[in-house]
Amino acid sequence: MASNAGRIVSVAIAMNRSFRFSSLLTVTLVASAFLLANPARASDQVTLDQGRWTKKTYSVSGSWKIVREGDKRFLVISGDFRTKNGPDLKVFLSPRALGDVTSRNATRDSRLVSRLPRHKGAQRIEIPAGVDLAQYKTVLIHCKKYSVLFTASALNGNQSGS
Repeated sequence: MASNAGRIVSVAIAMNRSFRFSSLLTVTLVASAFLLANPARASDQVTLDQGRWTKKTYSVSGSWKIVREGDKRFLVISGDFRTKNGPDLKVFLSPRALGDVTSRNATRDSRLVSRLPRHKGAQRIEIPAGVDLAQYKTVLIHCKKYSVLFTASALNGNQSGS
């Protein structure tokens, strides 16, 4: 598809020279060519898991899903996500069941995925390559600085212990 984009860009530039299109139209044509070369298709996205956040220490709303796009996986947090703000919020994957995870043990044997960019709204966090999701039962949002488990949710339907 990249070669098609190159051809479209060439045609757009040639048309601009021939017909003296406005700069805005030329930019639009070139941008369209690049979008055609790299389309973001829903069919390229596979949902691996999904769930809703559960209150552990603070109120929370919203849902999440883990998606695969090509060879990358992302934790996609919904636009209606909201929890209390914290100074050091991190996303972890825990081997403990939802009912067994506490502020004290939240990070023990857990895998740090990323810091949480914001305490509310839609977010997209890349899951590091090499992480075997089958080894984990829960996704967590934890304040590492004060060792407080804000919220959690079971992965892959692992509801044991809840």
